[in-house]
Amino acid sequence: MADPAPKHLLLVDDDENVVRALTRVFTREGYQITSFTDPLAAWQAVQRNGTVFHLVITDVMMPGMNGRQLAEKICSLKPEQKILFISGQTGGIITEQDVQAHGWYFIKKPAPPADLLTVVALITAA
Repeated sequence: MADPAPKHLLLVDDDENVVRALTRVFTREGYQITSFTDPLAAWQAVQRNGTVFHLVITDVMMPGMNGRQLAEKICSLKPEQKILFISGQTGGIITEQDVQAHGWYFIKKPAPPADLLTVVALITAA
């Protein structure tokens, strides 16, 4: 029996170091990663590309478009899209009530890689 295709994650964070580090963590565990440091570029890629992402992982506080705006735009095209916010601060952009109301997920930065991998595995398994 062939191995199942790897889970494909969209990773968006304006900090290039975070993107590099998380890409390493996830690829070591067999995930396929598409990453962006510009949320507008990520949104444009989602619009023109029929790629199915098992999970979108996004920072909240980013220039040009915050993570909530990105999530709302993606979910307007793909209502079933799973979203995980990973952020050290939310600036009031998202609240616990928002996360619950939309069925989104949130983990606070910095998160130990093992914790992040556990959360991602649980979300993508559902």
